Amino acid sequence: MPYVQVKMAYNEEPVSTEKKEEFIRAITQVIVDVLGRKKENVLICIEESSPDNWGQGGMLLTKARQQPKPAV
Repeated sequence: MPYVQVKMAYNEEPVSTEKKEEFIRAITQVIVDVLGRKKENVLICIEESSPDNWGQGGMLLTKARQQPKPAV
């Protein structure tokens, strides 16, 4: 039974239920297509938290997202 755990920090507000359903359908389909598993056996867990609980580049993700992006 494939189990996929997704951890993510939301932007200004949590991801909508509709978007989570779309995401779960898409990830499930990838597992079905690539691994040949039955979709009934695919389990996906989304853990969503505030960007204040994440760090990137030595600072809170909230502040890191406010930094200017380097020119490419």
